[in-house]
Amino acid sequence: MSTVTDLTYLDKFCAGSKEKMQKYIDIYLKSMPSVIEKTSKGLSESDFIEVANQVHGCKTKFTMMGMNRAYELSQTIEYQCRAGSINDQLKSEIDELMQMILQSQSELQS
Repeated sequence: MSTVTDLTYLDKFCAGSKEKMQKYIDIYLKSMPSVIEKTSKGLSESDFIEVANQVHGCKTKFTMMGMNRAYELSQTIEYQCRAGSINDQLKSEIDELMQMILQSQSELQS
């Protein structure tokens, strides 16, 4: 399985400081359980504005963790949720994003 994170950007952003990098990784890891919970709840309650708000809040974090595909998905998901374009494709993209977040947690904790 390929990785979903690439810490190249974070390494440059932190000028190679492992301590700073770890600080940003910890912030990411601490924030994701809430994102997953609120996104799942929004989805189950058909509150797509909440889903849009949750993924919007993650875009910078995805950039920092080098999660380019997750960033692209969050752009699409946010746009479609705000536009009311709710369909099976959107739900599939949300599922894919949630799986990427779970995988990123696993990668960044090790």
